[in-house]
Amino acid sequence: MKAAFIPESHRPYVPGTRLHQGMGSIVRGLHTGIKQSVVIISAKEDVVPDAFLKEVSAEDLIHRLYYDDLGTLWDFTYHQAVLKIFLFDVVLIPRSIYHRHPGVSENHPYYHRHIAFFEVLDLWPGNLIGQKRHHYHNTSKAYQAITSIYQARQQGGHVTIKYPHSFFVKGNFDLQDCFKMDMVVKSCSNMRSRVASKEEFIHWEHKNLSNLPTLFQEKIEGMDIRVHLCRDNFWTLLVKSKDCTDYRYASKGTILYEEIVLPRDVMAFCSRLAQVEENQFIGIDLMQMGETFFCLESNPGPGWSTFNHLSKRAFAQIILNELAKISEIKEDL
Repeated sequence: MKAAFIPESHRPYVPGTRLHQGMGSIVRGLHTGIKQSVVIISAKEDVVPDAFLKEVSAEDLIHRLYYDDLGTLWDFTYHQAVLKIFLFDVVLIPRSIYHRHPGVSENHPYYHRHIAFFEVLDLWPGNLIGQKRHHYHNTSKAYQAITSIYQARQQGGHVTIKYPHSFFVKGNFDLQDCFKMDMVVKSCSNMRSRVASKEEFIHWEHKNLSNLPTLFQEKIEGMDIRVHLCRDNFWTLLVKSKDCTDYRYASKGTILYEEIVLPRDVMAFCSRLAQVEENQFIGIDLMQMGETFFCLESNPGPGWSTFNHLSKRAFAQIILNELAKISEIKEDL
């Protein structure tokens, strides 16, 4: 396997992106009970749903399921727009679903069952929050830049948001003289990497640039802003302090957030971006340099719970309120 320019030390594992394999086949119970419920589904390692449940009091409203157990502890059917989830002794009829999309290996014993369920979520007419299969823009930073980010910028009538100068590099390059501006290096796909400045990447194995394309991006000297947009609800945090280029990996106790309200035209851009990507819950990374805002990317399944600020509980309640907007589901049992 060819080595990437970005070393493993800068490609951290993200909990919830892989599934543990369930053991055995599904337990067939009597299914004597029928329950309508809000359902949260994610990988067991995903920290976001557990953090969400800690912030809200909704034990009687929500049923928690794990994708790791699909095919063993739960299964489903879908007929005439009615989704039924079968547990050992109860049939769940979801009123709303908060879905956190995991990665599923083709070697997983229930891989095809997972793909079938993801297809159902694309069709299900109920109240769904979470990433669908067509929310693929972030799988390629370049694709996202020239499609959804570009469209959201142009639809504003005048460009109020900029995109950093970006370059894909593959081959034998002298990075000391390659660029005329200060750069950072980052993942060009939806695979997580730590953003690294020139002071870091100049010491990496430059020969690996010949193996795979690597994304270099203009370094914006400004303030990091994270926008969480759940339907029409904004939760926007400004990073006031950090001790590294990538604030997500700042040392404990060094990062400080401030809740802010963006200018109307920037908020309008964020709303357009969500509309273009047809996603009701996204996380948008912005940077502000003076009066200029740059959009770095949009995340289709934001890990919002890791942003520790006093306002997080209020945003969790907003998500709960959106899940409580139940739609009429046929009860053809």
